Amino acid sequence: MERKLKSGFTLVELLVVISIMGILASIAIPNLIKWINSGIVKQSTLQIHSFLHKSRLLAFTERIDLTLSISGNKICLKCQDSDNYCKSIYPDNIQCIEATKSLYSNVDSIDISKYGYFEKRGSIFVNDLENIAKFNCVSVSLIRIRLGKNDGNNNCN
Repeated sequence: MERKLKSGFTLVELLVVISIMGILASIAIPNLIKWINSGIVKQSTLQIHSFLHKSRLLAFTERIDLTLSISGNKICLKCQDSDNYCKSIYPDNIQCIEATKSLYSNVDSIDISKYGYFEKRGSIFVNDLENIAKFNCVSVSLIRIRLGKNDGNNNCN
């Protein structure tokens, strides 16, 4: 009597492989989600940082007084009410950016003088509930714009 060789997987082997893959996926997926959220927060923070630098440069080169208004996930750059020359060039918002995460700030607007100085100091925070990103806020002082991390008390350090 000749015996035939059977090749392939048994049902038990297949179930073992599937269960191992399920265990590995249950470990990896939460970390992957955290990594993706951290990247989104980082990207939004860098977008705000870049926008503040560009706004300051525009105010200095054009010699106009500007205001950055923050609401929801949107930051808009517009002329200050007192600068009629600026309003003659830019009657509406000059530019708006929209972050992928919601934003909040400890000031309602940030003013930029025609000399490139920030007249209102404050911070803009990207909503990072898990606080996992390397940086999640942008702090503005008189002449400096810097990235930071929310310390939990709405301070950008």
